[in-house]
Amino acid sequence: MTEPPQGPTPLPASLRRNSLLLVLCLLLAWIATAMPYPYRFAVLPVAIACGIFVTLALVATIGVPRVAMLRVLLFMGGVFSVMLSIAGLAWVVFAEESAAHDRCLRSALTHQGQLQCEQEYRDALEEKYGVALP
Repeated sequence: MTEPPQGPTPLPASLRRNSLLLVLCLLLAWIATAMPYPYRFAVLPVAIACGIFVTLALVATIGVPRVAMLRVLLFMGGVFSVMLSIAGLAWVVFAEESAAHDRCLRSALTHQGQLQCEQEYRDALEEKYGVALP
């Protein structure tokens, strides 16, 4: 007698848990990038947590058959968490200018006022750090 074909083997619980936590962290970090100035700093610790979860999930894929596409997706999540970490560090470095820019945008009532805020932000970065934004 032949045995009936078996279904796909389930993924380990740690891999499923860490993958889910990675997705939730990436979503939270993405939402934090749109928050106003003081709350935007939450991106950095959340992005670091994303890096931890992606590392744990990639380690959990060792020895699991047929997870090549999952590894690619996890790697892409890791790249995204690195990019978010860099953005978080940039917000910390340019905190003073970012705060002034955010205050200016909150008080700008017209599109012309918003453009003026953008120009002041660019001028402040170029004057203090020598960074010219495109």
